[in-house]
Amino acid sequence: MKNQDATSRRTFNEDRLNSLRYLASMLITSALLLIGTVGGFFLLPFLMTAAVVAFLPVFALAVVSRMIVGAFMKNLSAEQEIVESEQIVPNLDNVIRLTNRIKSEAIGDRPVVMIVEDDIDSAQAVESIFKSFGCETIIATKFENAHRRMAFQKIDFIVLDWLLGEQMRGGQIVEKAAKLIENVNELKGRFAEHHPKIITFSSLEEKKVQWPENHYFDHYDHWQKPINYRQLREKTIDFLNANVH
Repeated sequence: MKNQDATSRRTFNEDRLNSLRYLASMLITSALLLIGTVGGFFLLPFLMTAAVVAFLPVFALAVVSRMIVGAFMKNLSAEQEIVESEQIVPNLDNVIRLTNRIKSEAIGDRPVVMIVEDDIDSAQAVESIFKSFGCETIIATKFENAHRRMAFQKIDFIVLDWLLGEQMRGGQIVEKAAKLIENVNELKGRFAEHHPKIITFSSLEEKKVQWPENHYFDHYDHWQKPINYRQLREKTIDFLNANVH
């Protein structure tokens, strides 16, 4: 019995001691947090100021360097644009004379360019260049009627995409137009005096383009895709200079 009482008192004393220890640790922790918070509150502005002062020269140097590099790149870009513009139009006077020569013609006498192309973006790019020089343009995306337009409409130049869909080739359109002209005497007489010049326009190499023999259309040149706008414009300038008088 005495042993049980002693054990109970010892357990009670240990529990009370543990509780006091826990309470003391909580008080110490709270005090430290309070001191740290208050101290941090007062020290924070000084720490932030010191950080800004230390970082300010580096930040300023970075900003100034960025401004200098930006100005240099801007000047370099401007010089590059000038060089590229000179490359796009190597002889601006000739281009201006070409444009004025075409646009001085009456609307009905200006060169008519027909564009047979299944890619509308490519067709519009070609059209915009020819139009910029004053040419009249026709876009044909319905290939079943393209040969009729080639035969019956007054057309001076044709830009003909050679690969039109999975089964249609540009040569087939030329052959159909030639057969149609052959069967109409009035058309034969007109085409005897004037052969429209055709530029084949394709991803195929020129040697792979099988041009059909005919008496009404002349294969003048081959423009191979892919081609960028600048190259397309240069080729158009050369073509018009050689064929518009």
